[in-house]
Formats: sequence, structure tokens, C-alpha cells
Amino acid sequence: MTTYDATGMLIISVAIREIRRVGYRNLSLRELAARAGMTTGALYRRFSGKDELLAAAAASVGQQIVEEAQARMAGLTPTPHERLVLLGEVMSNRFEKDRELMDFLFSALPVGRFWQGVTKPDRSSPLLALTLDTLDALFGENVDHERQRELFGRPAPSCRATGC
Repeated sequence: MTTYDATGMLIISVAIREIRRVGYRNLSLRELAARAGMTTGALYRRFSGKDELLAAAAASVGQQIVEEAQARMAGLTPTPHERLVLLGEVMSNRFEKDRELMDFLFSALPVGRFWQGVTKPDRSSPLLALTLDTLDALFGENVDHERQRELFGRPAPSCRATGC
């Protein structure tokens, strides 16, 4: 993960706050710079554009979720299945508390593009790395992540519809 100076971290923090407020699709770099108390030029000295800033914000949010999941696992030796359940609980809680930010996370680089089928799995995102590592531990090293996305990337049919 790229490291940023204090100003870069401030920009990322304000970007995350703005994403919560207006959604990532409506994020204005001009408005973000004003809310951070700087010029757009200062913002562009640290980030080449909106895509780079959104990637940094996604990495920051993903890292926060990873740290939360790791804290929940601290002192435990969970099985791969238990790790997956804990990660699922952390993610579910985040979706309930912070829907706009989670929508951003699963629609922005690199996590969202993987689940949307745009990119191959890689471990550049801490959250995606933790998820893939957990799935690898659960299903074995030779996991077909493309097949997992195909199977699990779409909502499962409801029990009402299938009568399960």
C-alpha cells in the first residue's frame, strides 16, 4: 500500500467523509479540496486524479475492515470456515452501518472490479487479499477464483423463490 504524507492522509480522510455524504459517483474534487481547506492544485500534487484518489480511499477503507477482522480474530486460532464467518460478520455489520461507503468499496478499484469481472484476482487490496487467503485456506490452494466469483458474485435465490 502506498504511504502518504499528512496532507495526503487528510485528503483521503475527507474523501471518505465526502463519499459517505454524497456517494462516490457524486464526489467533486473541487468540493473535496474546499472541505479539506486546500486548493485543487494541492490535491492534484498528491493524486493524479479522481481514480487515484478513489483507489487510495478504497485501500484505506479496506485496510480498516481488515484490521477490524484481525482484531476479532486476535487470540483465536479460527479454522478457515470460522475465519470466513468472522469476515462475513464484519462485512455484514459494515454494510448495515455504512451502506454508502460499502457500496463505494465494492464498486471502486480493485475490489469492485474483481467482483464485477473486470480484473483478475490479485492481493493489492488488503481486504481482497484477506478474503482470497481465507477462501484459499477453506477450499485449498488451487481455488478457481473466477469460478468463485461466478458462483458467489451473484445474489443467491431466496428461500421463498426456491422453497428451500
